[in-house]
Amino acid sequence: MKVSIFNGSPKKDGETAAVTSVLKDIAKVRGADADEHFLYHMGIRGCLTCGYGPGRENAMKMIAAFISSDLPVLACPIIMWRISDSLNALIDLMYHVCRYDDETMERIAGKRVAIVLTADDGGAAVTDATELLRRFCGLLGMEVAGVLTVTHAPAEDMNAPASIEKIRSFAEMILG
Repeated sequence: MKVSIFNGSPKKDGETAAVTSVLKDIAKVRGADADEHFLYHMGIRGCLTCGYGPGRENAMKMIAAFISSDLPVLACPIIMWRISDSLNALIDLMYHVCRYDDETMERIAGKRVAIVLTADDGGAAVTDATELLRRFCGLLGMEVAGVLTVTHAPAEDMNAPASIEKIRSFAEMILG
C-alpha cells in the first residue's frame, strides 16, 4: 500500500508534522510505502487555479502523487480559522485539473482519503475545515476514510502515550 501525506503546515517540526511522523512510522511498520510532502516548502501557496501562480509545477507533481497513492492523507494545522494556504492551493488546483478530465475522475473515483487536522481547540474552525475537506473529496467522487483532530498540544507532547495511542487507533482504522 502506498500512503502519501500532503502536509500543508509551514512548520516541518510543528504539531502537524509530529502527528504525521507518528502516522507515517505506523504505516511503515504495517508494511506500507509511506512518504510525506511538505507543501509550503515546495512553494505551493496561494491560488494556483489560473495556472500561473508560484509553485504550480510542484503542485502538479503533488497531484500526480495524490492520484497514484492508495491512501492520500491531507494534513494541516488550522490557521486563522481555516486550512493552510498550501493545502488550500493544492486542493483548489486539484479540483480544476481533475474535475474536467474523465480519465482522472475514473482513477480517483472511490479513492479513500484521510484527513489530519491540528488546532488550538476543537471548535467551529475544526468543524468548518473538516466539512470543506469532506466536500472537496465528495466533489471528486472520493470517500473520507477517517478524520483525526489533535487539539492544542505542543509537538513534544505527541510522543506521550495517550497521543501515540490516539494516532495508532486512527492509523489502524484508515489502514484497514
